[in-house]
Amino acid sequence: MSKAELRRLCEKHLDLSSADIAELVRVSEELETSSRYEEVDVFIDIFDQVTREAVVVYHKRPVCLPSLYQGNVVGLEANKKNEPGVYRTMTTSLNSMGLYANS
Repeated sequence: MSKAELRRLCEKHLDLSSADIAELVRVSEELETSSRYEEVDVFIDIFDQVTREAVVVYHKRPVCLPSLYQGNVVGLEANKKNEPGVYRTMTTSLNSMGLYANS
C-alpha cells in the first residue's frame, strides 16, 4: 500500500493534522519492515466522523500463514457486526488482540 493512498484515506475520512497523518504513515512503514506479527493480519483502522463507521486504511498480510482476507480490504468499512474487535478498540482505547470476527 502506498503512503499516498494512506494519506488520501485519512484526509477523506478524518479531520487529522498533517502531523497525525504523518504518524500513521510512520507506523505503517514500521509495520512493513518489522518481523513482529508475521503470523497475523495487521490493520490500521480509522473512525469516519461522518458515517460513524471504521474504515481500513492499512492492511499487512501475514508472512508465514495465509491471510484471513481474500481480497483487498483497504478503503472498506469494518462494520460493527462482522468486526467487533475494531469497535471494542475504538470505544475503549484498549488493544484488541486474539479476537475472532466473521470475515
